[in-house]
Amino acid sequence: MKQLYSLLRSSLLIVSFFTAMTAGAQSSQPDVKEILRRASAMLTSRHSFIYDADYRIKYFDRTDTMVYPRYHCEVMKAESDTIMNYYARISSQEGARIYDGKSFALIWASEKNVIIDIPAINGMNFTAKNIRRECIPSFFYSDNPFENDLSEGTNWLVSDTLIDSQEVLKVGYNLPVNQEITFFKKVVYINKATLIPLRIESYARYMDIQDEYRQLDLHNLSAADTLQAAFFNSNDFPADYSVEYYSPPVFKVNNLPDGSPVIGFEAMDTKGEILTVDSLSLGSGLILFDFWYLACSPCIQEMKELAGIYAKYKDKGLIVIGLNPFDQPVDKHETLNSFMAKFGIEYKLLFIDRSVAKKYQVTAYPTVYLIRQGKIIYSKSGYNPESIAELGGIIRENCESTNGK
Repeated sequence: MKQLYSLLRSSLLIVSFFTAMTAGAQSSQPDVKEILRRASAMLTSRHSFIYDADYRIKYFDRTDTMVYPRYHCEVMKAESDTIMNYYARISSQEGARIYDGKSFALIWASEKNVIIDIPAINGMNFTAKNIRRECIPSFFYSDNPFENDLSEGTNWLVSDTLIDSQEVLKVGYNLPVNQEITFFKKVVYINKATLIPLRIESYARYMDIQDEYRQLDLHNLSAADTLQAAFFNSNDFPADYSVEYYSPPVFKVNNLPDGSPVIGFEAMDTKGEILTVDSLSLGSGLILFDFWYLACSPCIQEMKELAGIYAKYKDKGLIVIGLNPFDQPVDKHETLNSFMAKFGIEYKLLFIDRSVAKKYQVTAYPTVYLIRQGKIIYSKSGYNPESIAELGGIIRENCESTNGK
């Protein structure tokens, strides 16, 4: 199992996958970009789509795969809708999710409960998070499907294969990377006869520390343009269901105030050993707690800065401890070692129960507490260069005063 697990995590698997695509390529194949252009033209000519969606995600540092239940999707383009650009009804055994351009209904059949959101008033966060957008590929509602892929894609490959006994063209290509996404490849499987995509795969690496695979399969797909706007009605649920109207929570950073004493807790180090962290074990020096987790891009950005601050002031008494309430060292040991080596992180990383973050009133990540003589002297939440500069200045002043300079 360990060997298989290592293979799954290896980026060579991803690279070799795309290299192997050339083996089935035929010289008679149409130009690879032309395939997407034809599919784009077909999709643009249709206004509604009905299909069943199977969606899964694989994180390569985990042994399991997240598999969503099958959703029956009915989607119609809505050019006048400036929020989602489509109307949608997404159904499953658990209930339905309906967006009609004015409101969104999250219907729970087992609980006979409905939550209604009005995005024009509340913003689109709740609707976007709950409508299952991952099951609604953008080429179903975009004015110009695959436009960015066609203009920005590189290393194009095409081959023949079968999906559910249907002949398809397997089109793969690289997409641009950035500071957060350092590797990105995409594969679209297009039905030869209908030019409708039947599967979309993506392979991504985040911050050079976590590999991810996503797959969306579209079954029983019809693009017969049979849907009308009246079909999408967010009030279409049984009369005996209870109804709640969504109201956005008021988000407020409420860190522990300066002068608060250290709250003791138990933690696990990267080797799986249990440690006690309290005012006695920490002593009276200058301590920095950094609450973070691996999938948090701002956290990683800040940790790069903290690594430099620690290297500069560790000999003057600064102790930095990264506190992670979400990941587990047993599951992510190799990832953590690679991560620490890549970014030169020499300070201690500990893993804590989420109740510890709650005791420290952490509501945003990253959150930093600076502690001296067992009491908090400074805190901040979120990452930006200005706050890091401010933190560095406070650490410098405290280190200088401690060392009598």
